[in-house]
Amino acid sequence: MKAEEAFAAGISPEEFFRQVIPQLHASRLERFGQFSSARILFSVLFTDTQKRYSCELGRSKARVRAGEMVDFPVVSLEGQEKHWEVVKSHLRVLLDEAERRADEYVGQVHLTQAILDEFERFDGVIEIRLTGMKPGADGVSALDFRVVLNDYEADKNARRLSLELPYGALEEVIGGGRSAAEVARGLTLRGDKMLAVELGGFFLKHFERALK
Repeated sequence: MKAEEAFAAGISPEEFFRQVIPQLHASRLERFGQFSSARILFSVLFTDTQKRYSCELGRSKARVRAGEMVDFPVVSLEGQEKHWEVVKSHLRVLLDEAERRADEYVGQVHLTQAILDEFERFDGVIEIRLTGMKPGADGVSALDFRVVLNDYEADKNARRLSLELPYGALEEVIGGGRSAAEVARGLTLRGDKMLAVELGGFFLKHFERALK
């Protein structure tokens, strides 16, 4: 499946998660196997409509359902459905760039079940504001979303970390203009900074060559 088909204007979240993701994954199974030998479970919650989609990416196929699955996700992403078209257009750009450079990361990034098992020790919420985006039809140039670690919902007492990330910096990292480590050092963090230190150490331990 081509990216322009997957991210075409007018494709709803329901269509994208229930139909497009399985097709997109099926067309890239060989590439997926180069970067992961583990199944990856993630969830997306639209907080303004309370619609949730849970996705499992495996070595043979993708499995998607509305609502929660039995197993816990590695991450749950929370954002607003009203910003869907803006988010989708930017995801298309980032995916195109990531696919263009994928060969450079073969052998540098490989996700195993052991790595995911180790990641399960992390809990908490990362609140992210993505700024400097090209405004969509609604005039939005910044997006706020949350990442819940290893669960569908965060406990009210969960550790919280907040950061603001320029969209241009994200593009530079994916495009190879700057390293992830360089961008991370320039971020202003608020909240539980020890969570940032622990996560940084984890990613450096397992993906150091790709981050620098």
